[in-house]
Amino acid sequence: MERGGVGRHWRAGWTAWLASTAAWSLLASGVALLAWTVAPTAIGWSADVVLSGSMEPRVHIGDVVLSRPVPAVELAPGDVVVVADPDRPGAHRLHRLVALDEAGLHLKGDANPTVDSSAVPTGDLVGKATLRVPAVGLLVVWARGGDLLPLTVVLAAVVASGGLGLLYRPDEAAVVPVLPHPPGGRGRPSHVQVVTGSAVLVLAAATAIAPPTSAHAAFTGRTTATAAWAATWSSCDTAVRAVGATRYYPMQEPTSFLFPQTATNRGTLGAAANGTYAIGQVLGQPGPACGGTDTRAAAFNVDLVSGVLPTHVLTTPGGQASPTTTTVQVWLRTTGDGSLVAFADRLALYVDTAGRLVLGIDDGVRRGLTGAAVVADGTWHLVGASLGPSGARLYVDGALVGQDPTMTGIASGSGSWQFGDAWLWGWPAAPLDGHLSGRLAHAAIFPTVLTDTQIAQQSAVVAR
Repeated sequence: MERGGVGRHWRAGWTAWLASTAAWSLLASGVALLAWTVAPTAIGWSADVVLSGSMEPRVHIGDVVLSRPVPAVELAPGDVVVVADPDRPGAHRLHRLVALDEAGLHLKGDANPTVDSSAVPTGDLVGKATLRVPAVGLLVVWARGGDLLPLTVVLAAVVASGGLGLLYRPDEAAVVPVLPHPPGGRGRPSHVQVVTGSAVLVLAAATAIAPPTSAHAAFTGRTTATAAWAATWSSCDTAVRAVGATRYYPMQEPTSFLFPQTATNRGTLGAAANGTYAIGQVLGQPGPACGGTDTRAAAFNVDLVSGVLPTHVLTTPGGQASPTTTTVQVWLRTTGDGSLVAFADRLALYVDTAGRLVLGIDDGVRRGLTGAAVVADGTWHLVGASLGPSGARLYVDGALVGQDPTMTGIASGSGSWQFGDAWLWGWPAAPLDGHLSGRLAHAAIFPTVLTDTQIAQQSAVVAR
């Protein structure tokens, strides 16, 4: 008996082995891509074949997009979503979110020059696009379009691959339970070993081609129509929650003579991050015109004329790690000074003795960023600050009032968030007493650095 695929044993040699391995690899690639498409639907995701080029160049005709169900309130402008198509009953539409308001979801295709003519009700939201599997839906596209030629070519390739996969016929006497040697020598592999080895290699390759993590890149673009991004929100609550606040304290609780009293967290951390008003409250005070029924505020460090003890501080549960990247904001009305939002003794957004907004940090040295605007004028302002790798930024009423690229973080440690009071010693023009004398409402902590556009959208909710 000859070895090495010579003479009558050629089907046990190199040529047949390579052809069968290539064929099984091709078939396994198709199975792997189909698996990426089908598996997530088992946990409630939606799989949709892209049938138009409205999302080019990020998403192509024939791609399969998987979307996970999310509440509309968790969406933010720029997210790609799947909705029930308002123009084609029973069909879905994949477009990018431009705005969310009382009318519903305003969408736009990346390749389209204008926003879609009809808003989509939030109840027609199918999900947020999360995973793109490239080209695997082309068979559906060709079938719907009656394109027989590519369908025939693919079918022929599948049949040919199946035939080639059976081409390799090892000498049964030489079969061993592993695949350590090439054909033509001792230990020629069996069909099972060829298929198994090919499948493992191709599944690994398919994972590299279309993994869930990198697939997000298809959904991070922005439309070229800049005007389309002037998103509008109907209330402070909607605006804050739409961009993912983890801690959001509207301070809408009614006044109570009982203390401590709970400050409800409406952020993504839920009740686990509820805060506490430390001593008697003056709640239920007139607040900013935030839309809906959320128009109340908490008064901090007021006099005792009303006969009710003042609220000195709102605190959250302790033991929280120092934030590395964050945005803080709160609606403020004051004619005095004091702390607005603080984390332990390492970060504080406060009003200094000159009535200006200041962000103080401690990254080993206590230093601060002072804004140009005066906020202690007795009117409502949305004030905020962001801190991250690109530096610190200060905002008043949606406008940037100060920045410092060298302030990129705070010292590590743990602590709690406080609103209305903090230890401010060592920061620029800080008052000796950190108690705020004024009103706060809709305080929010975000785990990301909000963009200038997102900050402006938060402020635009209230008409002054």
